Amino acid sequence: MKGVLQVILLATAVVGGAAKAEISQECILEGRVVFQETTEDATKVRLSFHDMKHGDQSRCRLLTRDRQSYLQFVADPRDQLHLLPNGAEVSYRFFEQDGQTHWELMKINTAIALN
Repeated sequence: MKGVLQVILLATAVVGGAAKAEISQECILEGRVVFQETTEDATKVRLSFHDMKHGDQSRCRLLTRDRQSYLQFVADPRDQLHLLPNGAEVSYRFFEQDGQTHWELMKINTAIALN
């Protein structure tokens, strides 16, 4: 997908677990850390996703969004996104199951190419 999807992440706790049920939507998103801001309540990390693909278990309806869309979700604290430098590459799996959305960090690459 051409264009950019901006995501603001809040590094706070996530409550709940995934049940074993049919996945109604699945997306694989690849992007970079483009901004971090720490407040007394949380650390906000903005990711700019440059590639979205359908998952193996279902199609991705995020692909039909406007190219400059914004999503906001609470990242799992174990992802430790607040420790990543600007420019670090990330891959996330987004899926919808039983009407609830879930985000799973798949990959981090902190080897940033200097131009």
